[in-house]
Amino acid sequence: MFYSEQKPDDFILGIAPADTFLQLTERKVIIQAMKFGMNIINTLQEFLTDDKARSIKSK
Repeated sequence: MFYSEQKPDDFILGIAPADTFLQLTERKVIIQAMKFGMNIINTLQEFLTDDKARSIKSK
């Protein structure tokens, strides 16, 4: 497996879920990217500052 020495600056969420809302596993990936200090580019209609996202971040 290959791992880069460089960390990307941006995390681009490029999905189109049928119900237009993020699943729990997808939210966890985004929260992890935030912890790495990455810029999040999210074109979905759901805000990451919703209560559900904050409850995951606090875990």
